[in-house]
Amino acid sequence: MKKYPSTSALAAVSIACILILAACSSAPTLRYITISPQTSNIAVTSTQQFSALAYYSDGTVKDGSSVVSWSSSNPAVATIDAFGVATGVSVGTVTITGTAAGTAGATATLNVSLLTHIVVAPPTATVPNGATQAYTATGTFTNPDGSTSTTDVTSLATWTSSDDTIATIDNTGLATAMAATGTATITAKLYGVSGTATLTGAPPVPASLEITPDAPSVQVGGAVNFTVKEVLTDGTTQTPTGTVTWASADTTIATLLGTGASTFVASGIAVGSSDITASESGLTDGTTTLTVVTGVSNFAYVSNTGGDLQYFQVSASGATPLTNSQTVTVSGTPGVLHAVVHPAGGLLYVVDSSNVLHVFTIDPATGAPTESAASAIAGGGGLNHAVIDPYGRFIYVSDDFSNTIFGFTIDQANNGALTNIAGTGALTTANLNEPEDLLIDPTGTYLYVTNLGGDDVSAYKINSDGTLSPLSTPTYATGSTPLFEAFDPAAKHLFVANSGGPTVSVFPINSDGTLGTPVTVTITGASFVSNLAIPPSGSFIYVLDQGPAVSSTGTVYAYTLSDGVIGTTAIGSMATGVGPAGMAIDATGALLTVNNFGIDPGTISLFQLDGTTGALSQSSLTSPTVPAGNATWWTTFYNAAAAPSAAKKGKKAAK
Repeated sequence: MKKYPSTSALAAVSIACILILAACSSAPTLRYITISPQTSNIAVTSTQQFSALAYYSDGTVKDGSSVVSWSSSNPAVATIDAFGVATGVSVGTVTITGTAAGTAGATATLNVSLLTHIVVAPPTATVPNGATQAYTATGTFTNPDGSTSTTDVTSLATWTSSDDTIATIDNTGLATAMAATGTATITAKLYGVSGTATLTGAPPVPASLEITPDAPSVQVGGAVNFTVKEVLTDGTTQTPTGTVTWASADTTIATLLGTGASTFVASGIAVGSSDITASESGLTDGTTTLTVVTGVSNFAYVSNTGGDLQYFQVSASGATPLTNSQTVTVSGTPGVLHAVVHPAGGLLYVVDSSNVLHVFTIDPATGAPTESAASAIAGGGGLNHAVIDPYGRFIYVSDDFSNTIFGFTIDQANNGALTNIAGTGALTTANLNEPEDLLIDPTGTYLYVTNLGGDDVSAYKINSDGTLSPLSTPTYATGSTPLFEAFDPAAKHLFVANSGGPTVSVFPINSDGTLGTPVTVTITGASFVSNLAIPPSGSFIYVLDQGPAVSSTGTVYAYTLSDGVIGTTAIGSMATGVGPAGMAIDATGALLTVNNFGIDPGTISLFQLDGTTGALSQSSLTSPTVPAGNATWWTTFYNAAAAPSAAKKGKKAAK
């Protein structure tokens, strides 16, 4: 039989449940409040936001805005609204009270000061157009205790200009002059109080430097012409008015030699990047980045004595490094002796055996040279060579027939047009005796000339107008019958091939361009040392022996090279064709050419160079064909810089 609970037991359980539910539904109670900030300072007409926190019996803390009532102990000094925003009315101190039902409330202190006046500094300023002027505002306050104090209110004030066409000003007090003349009133206003100053516009002045080109690349052994301009405060530019100093951050990658020029040459030494900086006293530096790459020899130009200029596409390695041969006839010439490419590319200058200097433009896509109508007379004939300074300003031509040097300015903006530096005729005959080869140092400051008949080298200073001045020591003795010459990559030494030795003279180069005492190196086994070449690495030197007669087969000797010191023993040698003369190395340092002029038609010997060991090889190389009726004299490479895969972005000074 089932047993059921009694009625009284059920009632007791019901009452217990009701009590439990009642206890569970009981809401937490407000225990106390706090307000903040506890102490604050404002000015008359300014405001202060107060806030409240409510603390409850269950430990929670909530925003007390909805439960607090606000009041001020003296509304004549400061009032406070229902949202806790107090407003200063007059000088004094009040107690701000926040109350809430069931609590003792909370209080805070509010000090009210009076801003009496504002001083704007500087009171007057003359500002170049485009430049800025920072203003400050200082406020004087009367405090509740009767004392006065000053406070920087620059960031609190509202700033205005009376004429935005003369000057504008931002909310930080930074004004910018917008005109070269006129005066504007600058006003700072706070709490109904204003302070003023005047700004007078003035003509713009130099503020920074800017370098062009921006972030270029150049091949190893190549050069870049940098130009710097002053950027004025209004954003316009002009030629520098002061002395500009140039610097390369990493001189093992790129060198910048000399100082004080608005145009400057950077020479690529090794693969990498270097920041190039131009500085002028009082101005923000100009900076860009030069990236040096291995280089790509796109074209080769071969000077042939039958009057032809032959050109090839170039691959520095492989079985056929010179391909797609094309021939251009040079106008009115009995023979082409030497061709030189302008440092900036795009222009080719050709000297013929009548000493006419021909001007060609180069198609950058095909390498095809096109002769312009302009040409210049540079002597009476003979074996003549030309050289262009690294800036591309001047070209000089030797004339061994008349013992002279001719010089011309180059108009790069007018298809390379030439103007005789001397006005007409020869530039100089000083210290010359059958001048042969010409060489200009990487700074474009000094010219060195080998004198076949004088057994010496003549040295000149290149002046700003292209004229030449002999150095303090004008000539330097070499070995017998010097022919061609070369620099090491940093141009610390001058190397001269002495055909009558057979020797090589090695001159140290001093900072003033003069030459030190030479070291004479004998080339064992050679008969007639006619030429030499140094690759971009500077680790090796290749010396050309023409042999005992023009009809002889020549030899190229390879030596190590370190800081001007030629190794005591050749590390290798290779035979050339008959009567070798011209010698050139491409920008990669992988291909060496020798022009053999002792036979008709002439030939070009091609050698691959090992960049690590310096060894020569020619077994897989095919000699290009020279047209019949031509002896070949010289090869000139046109080396174009390859675009770097991830060049650093160039930097310019902020305007």
